[in-house]
Amino acid sequence: FVRRVDWMSQRETDAFKTHPVTSEPLIRFSQLFSQAERVSTTSWAHNFTLCTVDEDGQPTSRVVSMHSHDERGFFFCTNTSGPKSKAIAHNPKVAMCFQWEGLRAQIRVTGTAEQLDDETTMVLYNR
Repeated sequence: FVRRVDWMSQRETDAFKTHPVTSEPLIRFSQLFSQAERVSTTSWAHNFTLCTVDEDGQPTSRVVSMHSHDERGFFFCTNTSGPKSKAIAHNPKVAMCFQWEGLRAQIRVTGTAEQLDDETTMVLYNR
């Protein structure tokens, strides 16, 4: 899962306006995420782009699905022996980007990814 929301951008009209988030960023994310889930053009509101850097220093990105989020951060599932997990094991700093065109908004998240213990993983997986 990923901790820490540094800042977010929300598009207004045709330009992007960047707003530093100084307090309660996960509350703001939750508000926008709830809106995105209700907008018909964002039926995949839980999908985001995850960016990592591999052991050769090569950045890579892919679209993954957020399992859930709470006050601890963002949770997603991945194969622990795949390239994504290997990149995170090498460098746990990641970036995430949610884009909700129907809201004309995007949320960019940076933080540190870490593997959850087996018990927590099973609780989340079985929700």
